[in-house]
Amino acid sequence: MALRSLRHQHHGRPARLSRGPAPGPCTGRGPHPPRQGQRPGRIPSREFNINQTWLMITQIGADLTAWTRLLGCIGSAATLATCEPKALRYRFLHVPTRLAHSARRRRLRIPESWPWAAAIVAVFTNIAAIPQPA
Repeated sequence: MALRSLRHQHHGRPARLSRGPAPGPCTGRGPHPPRQGQRPGRIPSREFNINQTWLMITQIGADLTAWTRLLGCIGSAATLATCEPKALRYRFLHVPTRLAHSARRRRLRIPESWPWAAAIVAVFTNIAAIPQPA
């Protein structure tokens, strides 16, 4: 046992016994981990089809964030274009809004006290101004 232990040592350290992934840049635990909110983390399942679907949904979310930043965060909404993806998601998804119905129309009411209310309205206005494809 002692000979086997010595044979598998690397620079005076015993061999790794766990079956998990080795620390490195791919796992986000290496010397240069990706920024917070930009790595996929662990995959949710051991089944390939579930992981494939999860990855596709994750990529769609990343694409929507990128296209919103490119097309909607211009002009008076340019302050949102420079923030991190996690902050952008927070500012859009945590808005205390109300959906109001009147005259057969739906209106999204954003409180004026919200710090990014004007920028969010500008993003929606910029996206609504994009012409429909012919």
